[in-house]
Amino acid sequence: MKGRYWLLALLLTVPIPSWTTAAAVQESGICSDGQPFLRVWPRKDDGYIVLSRRYVRQQDHWRRIRDVNRKRSVQVGRSVKIPLDLLTDQYRRRVLVSVFPEDRFAGGYWIHQLGQKPARRCRETLENLSTWFTGSDEMEQDLGELNGRTRAGRAPGKTVRIPREMLLPVFVPQETVSPVELTYGEDPQGPYALYRLKPGEALYSSVVIRFTGNLDAQEVNQMATEIARRNNIRDVRSIPVGFAVRIPRELLLPRYLPEGDPRRVAWKARRSASSRFRTDVRARRLAGVHVILDAGHGGVDVGTTQNGMDEDEYVYDVMCRIKRLLERDTDAMTLVTIEDSNTGYEIRNLETLSRDRNEVIRTTPPYPPLDPDRRAMGVNLRWYLANSFYRRLVERGVDPDKIVFVSLHADSLHPSLRGAMVYIPGGKYRTRRYGNGNSLYRRFEEVRDQTYISFDAKTRARSEGVARQFAEQLMRSFRNANLPVHRYEPVRDHVVRRGRSWVPAVIRCSEVPLSLLLELVNLSNTQDRAQLRDPDFRERLAHGFVDALLAYYGTESPATTASRSPVSKALAGQD
Repeated sequence: MKGRYWLLALLLTVPIPSWTTAAAVQESGICSDGQPFLRVWPRKDDGYIVLSRRYVRQQDHWRRIRDVNRKRSVQVGRSVKIPLDLLTDQYRRRVLVSVFPEDRFAGGYWIHQLGQKPARRCRETLENLSTWFTGSDEMEQDLGELNGRTRAGRAPGKTVRIPREMLLPVFVPQETVSPVELTYGEDPQGPYALYRLKPGEALYSSVVIRFTGNLDAQEVNQMATEIARRNNIRDVRSIPVGFAVRIPRELLLPRYLPEGDPRRVAWKARRSASSRFRTDVRARRLAGVHVILDAGHGGVDVGTTQNGMDEDEYVYDVMCRIKRLLERDTDAMTLVTIEDSNTGYEIRNLETLSRDRNEVIRTTPPYPPLDPDRRAMGVNLRWYLANSFYRRLVERGVDPDKIVFVSLHADSLHPSLRGAMVYIPGGKYRTRRYGNGNSLYRRFEEVRDQTYISFDAKTRARSEGVARQFAEQLMRSFRNANLPVHRYEPVRDHVVRRGRSWVPAVIRCSEVPLSLLLELVNLSNTQDRAQLRDPDFRERLAHGFVDALLAYYGTESPATTASRSPVSKALAGQD
């Protein structure tokens, strides 16, 4: 008997690893009042502000966490609940995977199984599932149509499929892009490339958008109809998995053409020429780096408008946030092409940003873009101003490789697309002489200083090379921060639209070697639109951009810098 008691006493002194005991567990996912929460067992000296810094996207939400916990003080041994919608994306995933352990990603879908035992207290309606996994309840109807039901009941074993395009990025596996499986042939209708559809793939997104470079909603649908007709497809919504789609070869982007095709050969030569130009300039805390910031549109030109959201208001707010972060948390200097004459560079922590026409381009004299017949002038004066900034900085001895020009926008593309993408100045598309010498333009000092601009082949190749280097780092930083990124080729050297290929004027005519146009989101996509409304999301976009700059100019590896930059550490409460 003594031996048994001795063994029992020994067992009681050994901690048992279990997600059900407060002593052994710091965090777990739970369901309460129909919703998932993160349950946290506080450490010594934890308070609501500390917990908010550790788990939440914005630490000023600590009051809501306190209210959810009935304003009780934080104590060791008493758990704290944190609502799912406040959590960082990584903790959101941890909670939902903990509560729904049988869920998985397969065949292009998140497969959610209803009625799992750990989630018996969660209300698994389509509205809730949409909010939990996509970040927006606006996907409820789409999920219902996709899954053949109007409500997700509590029938154990039934599943709900959520397609990749709807999911928050944190629920999509980071895949290594493998070589595209295309074969080539010719039939009486002409040469084609053949691609077999995989599970979860659609004609418009996985074929048209991916292989032709078209992004405009109307053009994508027209091209999908054309390809469907070419393949005798009657209903594009019910194409079987494995169907061999014949894509007319003249529609393909050069990279998808067969080896030896003249267009592919020319494309590879251009990429090879520009890839030789990379920069390894280092700048601790961005010391000596000058960032020229531009927010697209403004004045009478609001840009794209979707569901009451004007592009110019939201991208201007992101620009203001980037400016604040750079000036507050780094040693970089900022120059700005545009200013709201009413609010200046004030951050607006609002979901609805009302339309105004107060934006002024900061030329000499300032130009308010209020004439609807002269929208191009508002665009052109930006690159004139950016070039003037650049020349003056170089004259002062600033290293050209430490000057960055970024123009911020929000796109209006096919609604299936979401996430950020970057346009860089492709050398092939900026071979002419640019400028305007009429009297309207010559009123401005920046135009008179240098009215026309052109670029030799080496300058074009170098600009494309260094811009691509930074753009690729920018997309890595966005992914590291779980910000949505365009699925196919998020870095592009030209726009394809209305049968033309071109580079946006604001970067096509820029003298700054590292120039890029950043499309923050696709306003035609419901999820992107809902996220851009959120001031916290706009702040995350700004942090993602600044972290990319720190990585690009840093002395550490990009992955390390992105996670340990002053901006990231400030968010995590490590400073």
